[in-house]
Amino acid sequence: MKIDALFRPFRILANRVMPKKYLADFNWSTYTSFDYEPQITGLVKGGNELILSDLQVSQFKDFRGEISDVHAPHILLYKTCLSLQPNSIFEVGAGAGYHLINLSKLMPKVSISGIDLLPSQVELGIKLFPEHKRLLQGITFGDFTKQATHSSLKISPDVVFTQAVTMHLPFKKAKKMVVNMINFAQKNVILVENVNASHNYKDLLDGLISDGLKFDYEIVKISNNENGLILITKSL
Repeated sequence: MKIDALFRPFRILANRVMPKKYLADFNWSTYTSFDYEPQITGLVKGGNELILSDLQVSQFKDFRGEISDVHAPHILLYKTCLSLQPNSIFEVGAGAGYHLINLSKLMPKVSISGIDLLPSQVELGIKLFPEHKRLLQGITFGDFTKQATHSSLKISPDVVFTQAVTMHLPFKKAKKMVVNMINFAQKNVILVENVNASHNYKDLLDGLISDGLKFDYEIVKISNNENGLILITKSL
């Protein structure tokens, strides 16, 4: 971890000065303990609850009023998933699984599943949210930048999404992940990412269309926030 702390400034600087991101933002071998768990703790300390309360679930379902104490990108993600009315949802980079937990609360009749690169992420989720252990144990493990990973899954989800995943990957890997997500999804792909500084998502997606993938997309930015949502709709 001391090595991670030492080299982090150089990694950040390299990604800022290069025209495209060539290095991952994190060292994945130590990511859970060194980066992810402190991030989750910081969100909660900042007043952003990770698991929706019954009141918040009702507010989402009724589409009424301001929803307080929930991270703005999470609000946009959940509202978008609700509006699409899918039968099945799959998360790439599920982490500790709180998005899957919340979506299962918002849409209890929808099939909810996901994948993550690191077993330690899901182990953390089970430690934090033991009452949702059964759901979290259903998360599979694999590298979604590799075609063999998504090709081996025996499901066909309507919606496939990420939240703060592709933004941390080198451009080439981010592109491969988005391609695999588009090929895997039946209807929609949702990317909730830093749309201002991490990658040029418009160029990435326009390039995929030029390569022959058939889809439309919309980039929705969040006011006073560096994050936004990219909604990809596959052409039938």
